[in-house]
Amino acid sequence: MFEWCEKLKFAKQLLETYKELLRMLDEERREHGGKDYYEKIIDAIDCIGSSITRMRARGIIDPETYRAYEEIIAREAGGG
Repeated sequence: MFEWCEKLKFAKQLLETYKELLRMLDEERREHGGKDYYEKIIDAIDCIGSSITRMRARGIIDPETYRAYEEIIAREAGGG
């Protein structure tokens, strides 16, 4: 049980990191967008998103936490 709780805690921290990286990219797009390091951060966000999906598929992330991830994706897709 403890191991599962630690994994869920890690997943929630990962989700917070994902949100923070998206926020940073939004703020810095005008000055840094298109530069190699900016694109690498986008690649990292893609990998984090994939990790979150894999953790959900393996039952590590609970549905509620995964819904929070989906809400972030929907908000970003809507320009929000």
